[in-house]
Amino acid sequence: MKRYLNIAVAMLFVTGIQAQKIDVRLTDLLPNTDGTSKAKSAMRGQQQEIDTTAVKNEINVRFNSDGTVNSFSAFAMVKEGYNFPTAELQELGVEIREKIGRMLILTIPAESLLKLGDIEAIESVNADKINRIMNENGRLKSRVSEVATEEMAVTKNHLPQAYTGKNVLVGIIDGGIDFNHAAFRNADGSTRIKMALRKSGDEFLEFTTDSQIAPLICDLFDESHGSHVAGIAAGSVIEGTNKQGMAPEADLLLCGLGGSLAETNIVQAIKKMFDYSKAEGKPCVINLSMGYVDNFHDGTVSDVVTGLKEYYKEDVQNKVG
Repeated sequence: MKRYLNIAVAMLFVTGIQAQKIDVRLTDLLPNTDGTSKAKSAMRGQQQEIDTTAVKNEINVRFNSDGTVNSFSAFAMVKEGYNFPTAELQELGVEIREKIGRMLILTIPAESLLKLGDIEAIESVNADKINRIMNENGRLKSRVSEVATEEMAVTKNHLPQAYTGKNVLVGIIDGGIDFNHAAFRNADGSTRIKMALRKSGDEFLEFTTDSQIAPLICDLFDESHGSHVAGIAAGSVIEGTNKQGMAPEADLLLCGLGGSLAETNIVQAIKKMFDYSKAEGKPCVINLSMGYVDNFHDGTVSDVVTGLKEYYKEDVQNKVG
């Protein structure tokens, strides 16, 4: 009796190992043994209808018109020292789309998924997750929304006021800035940009009125990095979405340098932005989302930063560097 029990336990153990080869997010989508198109709930061990839209937002699955799974897109890892099980996969109707090192990119018919667990060379089969742009989560994760309203800032977090960037200048020096993007406009369509800077040869062109800024186009047609950066920092609230910047009520100073990201151009742009902020009597913060490898490895700063600090003295010591 004990011998048979040991065999039964061993069989269950092997079955469990094979099941673990295949991502539960895939196996949970297979139909029940009675053929009904329901998914297994790994959390509660219950049965629930498949929400095909929700599934396709999370993993790459192709469904039939009746809601049953047609095929899965997946990654499979081959065990070290094993050859690719090409013939075995082809016999199951599995399409090998790509081989990368020990990894296989596969399209797997639904009826063949569990059979992959029987292939000795296969180490694991993992769902093809859907990635997506998640800018709206930046405010959530940074908790900036907790200081964006009077109720949250004052009542809940005991701060003196709400913080939305109002009456603050946000300067962006970059390339690929669309000066008429919706993220840089007020709800009434007017621009939030107080000064736009463009480079023309050795000269800086300054635009400071709505009529001057309105006809401006992007400084680069194959690049949008500057628009993205400015949107993250201070993009407007876009109606109907939850996508907005950290300081959606700040005034904007935008400099599109195009492909001319030379240090001399950057320093000139910084000077023009801080000169503008001093004239307006408003605090200003400037962002540079760019870099290079130079002499910053010993804890010192470059002559450029030192020069800027000396020029602006104490009033902007903490804004530069």
